[in-house]
Amino acid sequence: MKAEGMTAGAADLLLLVPRGKYGSLGLEFKTQGKGSRQSAVQRRWQESFEAAGNKYVVVRTLEDAIAAANQYMNQDKQIYHNGINETD
Repeated sequence: MKAEGMTAGAADLLLLVPRGKYGSLGLEFKTQGKGSRQSAVQRRWQESFEAAGNKYVVVRTLEDAIAAANQYMNQDKQIYHNGINETD
């Protein structure tokens, strides 16, 4: 998949819409099994993603993913003008 442009460790789904204090949302899907954990590369990617002002959520069910996306999208919209963050 790397040959197709995938980045190792990147979240499975990126919602590139600013909301609240975040620039975007990253969702990482894991199964409900006990052995389903983030790899070291995924954890490092999460840390960088969050340090850049984004929200990152690990979800285990479709319902969790929908709830996380809805919660994220229901935050206030943000407007960025000349580097200044202003609430819509």
